[in-house]
Amino acid sequence: MHWKVRQAYDTLRYDLPRFLGNLYKFRKALWNHRSYDYTGLLMLIETATKDMHSCHKNHGHLMKAEETAKELLIVSEICKRLREDEYSLSRIDYHPHEGKGFGLGEFTQKEGVFPKYEAKSFHKLTEQMKKDDLKLLCKIIERKLFSWWD
Repeated sequence: MHWKVRQAYDTLRYDLPRFLGNLYKFRKALWNHRSYDYTGLLMLIETATKDMHSCHKNHGHLMKAEETAKELLIVSEICKRLREDEYSLSRIDYHPHEGKGFGLGEFTQKEGVFPKYEAKSFHKLTEQMKKDDLKLLCKIIERKLFSWWD
């Protein structure tokens, strides 16, 4: 009987505050999660790796804590890029036409961006950038996931 009281005490003392802290930490990701969209999963991974990054950076117990913190920050940034999906928007500008109707405007290419926005190769390039980010994310997770907490 004594162990049940101790177990209940430990749950209230340690597990419940940790759960509430995690609920607060992941609140934005949980709020935006949809079962039919991949961005919720990316936001959860991004939030978790940001938290792990700060833990390794400030309280690292590994010999390579700084390196691990950098890897986690890279994973977080890749998840953010994939989630925001602005591969082509960072290369073009939108200029609305005022007073000419709803949603009318034109896209212009930013200076120094090749290939041209109208070209098929522009869209192929942006899709390839997204695929490369996904490959890099999977490669880092495959190689480093189990070593982040050794």
